[in-house]
Amino acid sequence: MLAIVGTVPSEDFPMVEGEVSLKGDNLYIRGLQLPVSRGTPALAAAAVSTCKSLGSHLPYAYLVGDTGLGEGSRRLYQYLVDNIKDVKASVFAFHYLQPDVDWHNKVLFAVEEI
Repeated sequence: MLAIVGTVPSEDFPMVEGEVSLKGDNLYIRGLQLPVSRGTPALAAAAVSTCKSLGSHLPYAYLVGDTGLGEGSRRLYQYLVDNIKDVKASVFAFHYLQPDVDWHNKVLFAVEEI
C-alpha cells in the first residue's frame, strides 16, 4: 500500500490520517474535503486515479496543515516516529514537508526498527 505523507497549505487544517478518495475536483480523507488544486492534495488525487486504474488499494495519507513555517511538519514527523510501527504501507511518498534533517532521520530510524 502507498502512504502519502505531506502538508496542506492551511494553518487550520488538522493532522489527519486515513484512506483518501477522489470525487470530482475534491479529495476526501476522514470526512474532510480538500480542493485538488495544488500541492499534496494534487499528488494524492493523482495517486488515487493511478491506484484505481491499476486495481490497487486506495492510498493512505498522513496530512497536516503547514504554511511554510514547519510547525505542522514537525508535528507530523513526531506522529510518524511514534506510530510508524503500526503502518501497513510498503511505499512512503513524502511531499511538501518542511525539510528537517533531524526529524527525517528519526523517521528513518523508526522505519528501520520495523
